[in-house]
Amino acid sequence: GEPPRASELALCRIRNGGQERNLYASFGKLLLHLRYRKKSDPLKPDGFSVHAFPERVQRLLVRYLLLVRPLEIYIRRANGNEKSAEVLGEFLFTTARSRYTEKHFGNVFRKKSGEYLKVHIGVSDYRQMAKAISWKFIDPSDRVMERNDSGNQQAGHSTRTAHRHYGRTRDGISTIGSDVIRSHQRFSEAWHVFL
Repeated sequence: GEPPRASELALCRIRNGGQERNLYASFGKLLLHLRYRKKSDPLKPDGFSVHAFPERVQRLLVRYLLLVRPLEIYIRRANGNEKSAEVLGEFLFTTARSRYTEKHFGNVFRKKSGEYLKVHIGVSDYRQMAKAISWKFIDPSDRVMERNDSGNQQAGHSTRTAHRHYGRTRDGISTIGSDVIRSHQRFSEAWHVFL
């Protein structure tokens, strides 16, 4: 689906612990359930978004988490690097020593976009472009959940906020109900078809 914020991905957990994990299997899909708190309104309750992975990414991620990650953890523990092993066991995105930070995601994104697109863009620039692309190319029937747009909810804001701030062009899981999960999943799948 539409890209989450770098700050949400940086905290993505693969196991329960001090906080609930973010990776779930549901309806035959591997889902990323992300919580966020808007910096602009810290008193507002946490929001959420659900993202389904494309099939190929899902298969690779499951194999990596079941086969490779345990081996990485074992090797780090065998080398006396317990802290690094703990980080690998808890967070999805890690460096050799710690979990990714929002800044790390931004740096990697700018570097890779420069390599592949020949233009260095940041995560929030990409979120802006993705919103505009989804409005243009995703079928509205894949977007609607009751009165709200699933794509906007998945991006972590209301439809009103999306129309005011995102994609502006010249032309104008345990706590989530299954209807919301399915709606966000359908939107993610429509997004993957477009990509």
